[in-house]
Amino acid sequence: MFTLIGSGCALIFGGYLSAHHGGWRTPFMVFALPGIILGIVAFFMQDYPNIQTAAPVRKKSGFVKNTITLITIPTLR
Repeated sequence: MFTLIGSGCALIFGGYLSAHHGGWRTPFMVFALPGIILGIVAFFMQDYPNIQTAAPVRKKSGFVKNTITLITIPTLR
């Protein structure tokens, strides 16, 4: 949901900046600076190790069996 809200706000704010403050280059400069800073910060964030688990051996199943399995899930119907 925040992706949609952020995209909508960016369109409105970017359009305002472009129309009132120097053309199409201004929104790029305004939005690029925080993006670059956040990218650098994200690069140095701590990464947590993943737990390696053995993947279960799965039997091959056909299209019909997979379809029936999906239909039995109530939220998918």
